[in-house]
Amino acid sequence: MCAVRALRVARDGLAAHRERAQVVQQRGTRARRLHSDQQVQDLHREHRANDAGSGPERGAAHRRGVDPDELERALEALGTGAGDTTAPAAMDSDELIDHIEACYHEAHRRALPELIALSRKVEAVHREHPKVPVGLSDALRQMQSDLERHMAKEEAILFPAMRQWAKGKFDIPISELRHEHDDQGTLLRLLESLTDDFATPDGACRSWQALYVGTAQLAEDLMEHIHLENNILFPRFAATESRA
Repeated sequence: MCAVRALRVARDGLAAHRERAQVVQQRGTRARRLHSDQQVQDLHREHRANDAGSGPERGAAHRRGVDPDELERALEALGTGAGDTTAPAAMDSDELIDHIEACYHEAHRRALPELIALSRKVEAVHREHPKVPVGLSDALRQMQSDLERHMAKEEAILFPAMRQWAKGKFDIPISELRHEHDDQGTLLRLLESLTDDFATPDGACRSWQALYVGTAQLAEDLMEHIHLENNILFPRFAATESRA
């Protein structure tokens, strides 16, 4: 059963990747994923900071021995780099919102139910193992619940308001969503702690390996998602945010 589950995760992950690419193409975006630059991808994975610009995440960067300003510059370079595709920072706000919804909101919604089911199985089957990630399924369920509320708020209130910005109808404060990003950063650090930074123990079954690969990808996607909103999208509406 471990092998069957692992193959299913791999198959579904490939299908999800292809679907995501098709959605972005249909919406007319030519954006690349932020981690396409391998050097910054390695830096990003090493330090696991979901938003180098916020207080708690700068603290996380310091704890891991990296200059948070350096990490922030590296992440920002990904949003402004030249190439054959449109970098997120070069997109207009409507296009960037489409990109966030297609590449991140939908990815989180696809990944979390599968990861929750897989973590429950690993915790049950390997409950006697000293490295079993006890509490991972609970943490993922909490993340799913928090993210769904957060994304629903963005999709129903914030993003439509941003699309109406040119008409002078934007009056939704962003600060609350920034605080929610900080809470998500706390959950990301919990995932890292529970999984020993997503490092499987020797002899781990294929389900356990698939769980950690999938959870690490979820964490990376969420870090990029938060970076795009905190450091590229939200600052465009900073004047209104300060008045709200």
